[in-house]
Amino acid sequence: MRMPLAVANLTHGKWRTVVSTSGVALAIVLVFMQLGFLGAVAGTAVQIYDRLQFDVLLRSPDYFHFCDPRDIPRAHLYRAASMPEVTSVKPLQVTLATWRIPQTPQTMAQQTAGELRAILAMGMDSGANVFALEEIRQQASRLTSAELLLIDRQTKGDDYGAADGVSFGDPDIDRDVEVGDRRFRIAGHFALGAGLAANGSVLLSESGYARLYPGDAASRVSFGLVELAEGVDADAFCARLQELLARDGDSDGDLSDGAPPLAVLTRDQVRAWETRRWLWHTPIGSIFVAGVVVALVVGSVVVYMVLANDVAKHLREYATLKAMGYSDGFLRGVVMQQALILAGLGYSVALVIAEGLYRVVGHLANISMEMTWWIRGCVLVLSIGMCCVSGLATLRKLGKAQPAELF
Repeated sequence: MRMPLAVANLTHGKWRTVVSTSGVALAIVLVFMQLGFLGAVAGTAVQIYDRLQFDVLLRSPDYFHFCDPRDIPRAHLYRAASMPEVTSVKPLQVTLATWRIPQTPQTMAQQTAGELRAILAMGMDSGANVFALEEIRQQASRLTSAELLLIDRQTKGDDYGAADGVSFGDPDIDRDVEVGDRRFRIAGHFALGAGLAANGSVLLSESGYARLYPGDAASRVSFGLVELAEGVDADAFCARLQELLARDGDSDGDLSDGAPPLAVLTRDQVRAWETRRWLWHTPIGSIFVAGVVVALVVGSVVVYMVLANDVAKHLREYATLKAMGYSDGFLRGVVMQQALILAGLGYSVALVIAEGLYRVVGHLANISMEMTWWIRGCVLVLSIGMCCVSGLATLRKLGKAQPAELF
């Protein structure tokens, strides 16, 4: 069976092909990692929202991000609860507090005991189903006083002073900790994840949050979580509620400047807003997008150098093929086939490496890096495109393969 010329060219110099494949694979691994970080940013931006129970979210028009939501009058929640389409409205309090690292043998050895760390503090009605997590529903019953809290097991235990120095869990129950210059006792733990602004989170009762929050937690809340009756259109409800709130504000003389009293958003709108903000309106997303572009440029240069060197080395052979009657189209096809073979080899190697790196980096960075089929497909398309561009750039060198210059 005849071997295709493109394959023969690559297998003729096996070590050169191995080195070339390694260079292409390295560039593709960089693309995998940058897209993985982008996906982690997008997923982390909405991970808490995805675990909250709501159909419509009420929040401040001055909302910045989840850890800095500002607040709205609690009276707006009562207004929404009075509408016939609503089955429940639950308040959620959120602020970014400080966590003082407790003394443990590890923190004493590291000399970090007493240092402050940012931590996400959330206050809720312990009797309401605020989170769609059975574990939190069961643990919430332990928040029987304002001095108790639940801690997220995904809080970085080695940095925040877990009892075992690794992660928070049963050994930490009944430990005294300091949050926002207030003493609390750990009553339980759960698994949630804090998001992009903090490496840890705690849950408190509303009375516990009032101890921590410097504002008026009794009359103002961070979020209102609205659940609608079955079959109610969320978009139509949002429009109606905003109209009613604006009318109420006008009658009270509170909206003379035309500002909306609060933002009313569906779940899909919340997810789209958060994803867009963190990916495109912050340096985090821009850095990773730029990283993908740089990785593709590096990969294109590597493939071009490999193919250009191969064409230059076999220029006499290509000229001989022309003299034998092979067309320019055939020779171009050989070069493009080599580019596609390098893309396939580089992608296969990079996929295996990236699968391992996703697990290692996700564990070390405490973020969720998932190798989705979208990422696999996207990188495959980008890899093929990258190598094809390099192959097209190499075709110019084939013009030097002239039979008249053989001798």
